[in-house]
Formats: sequence, C-alpha cells, structure tokens
Amino acid sequence: MARENIACSLRNKVTFYLACILVKAVWKKQELCGSQAFAHLAKADVREQQLVLADKLANMRAIARDYAKYGEDLWQRFKRGKDVQSWYYHAAVKAMSDLEFDAEAVPFYKEFEDKVNQVFGYEE
Repeated sequence: MARENIACSLRNKVTFYLACILVKAVWKKQELCGSQAFAHLAKADVREQQLVLADKLANMRAIARDYAKYGEDLWQRFKRGKDVQSWYYHAAVKAMSDLEFDAEAVPFYKEFEDKVNQVFGYEE
C-alpha cells in the first residue's frame, strides 16, 4: 500500500473515531454540548456525516426492530427515556440533512429519517 493510501486510511479511521466521540458527547450534556455537537456535525464534510449516519442507522434499525417487538416497554432498557432518545435522533436527522442531496447516501439517510419518525413520531 502506498504511503498516501496508508495516510488516507488512517485519517479516515481517526475521523470516524472523532465523529463517534463527538456525537456521543451529546449524552453528557444534552442541552449545551449536544446542540454544539450536532451543530458541528451539520457543518462536517460528507464523509464524516456518512460515517456517523452508518452508526446511527444501525442503532435505529435495532431500536425499530425491538420497538415493534416490545412496544413502550423497550424504553425501560435505556438510562435515558424515550423523550431524550427522540430528541437525540431527531437532532441527528436534522444535522445530517445535507445527505438528502448526496446520491450515495440518500437511500440510507431516508431510511434513517423514516425509522426515526416511525419510532418517535414526527417532530413538531
């Protein structure tokens, strides 16, 4: 592997790791840190948003599957209730809304948005 390819691969892995840390920081301080984290994500490049989308879509697929099976009892598994989960996932949909115009990401973004609305309802 060429030196440039190794550097690019490493840079992508670091970007992914930092994106995960950034978005998970939302849970620490929802009001202050959360809104700042999602504001940063909204301005991030497409690759970073795609990486975060992949993680969040995987989570929402599992939540939607479990919600269909357990209904409202599902939220007892979470430290933070349904309202906080709803805020978090709706904020993620908004922060990554530019992916709606990215040909590669749009089917995954739409699936993510649909699952968020299916589980939590449409945000007012």
